[in-house]
Amino acid sequence: MADASIVFEEIQDVIVARIMDRELTRDTGGSLHVQMPQCTQPPKVVLDLSKIEFIGSIGLTVLVVFQKRISTAGGRLAIAGFSDSCREVMTVTRLDHIFEFYPNVEQSVTAMQTA
Repeated sequence: MADASIVFEEIQDVIVARIMDRELTRDTGGSLHVQMPQCTQPPKVVLDLSKIEFIGSIGLTVLVVFQKRISTAGGRLAIAGFSDSCREVMTVTRLDHIFEFYPNVEQSVTAMQTA
């Protein structure tokens, strides 16, 4: 059964996962892992986090685990639309060094296509 809190779409050869909740939770992380479309090539994934208003330790864990899954598969992950306050959490925790951030999905997809 599909979880309405995540909407997947493919733009060119990039999978865009739009998180519809205001917070990343353990359930969101589980849904990401279960529902993520299968890729035959190294995955290019954009997480649209523009609706996220808060990120705590569980949300950080969700992002780190998902990043590891994508990179282990030889893929690339970008984060689109992160709020300034959430981005500040990433900076304070020094996790901003392992993620690519873009203002919106369109710029993320373009970056995935050109690299």
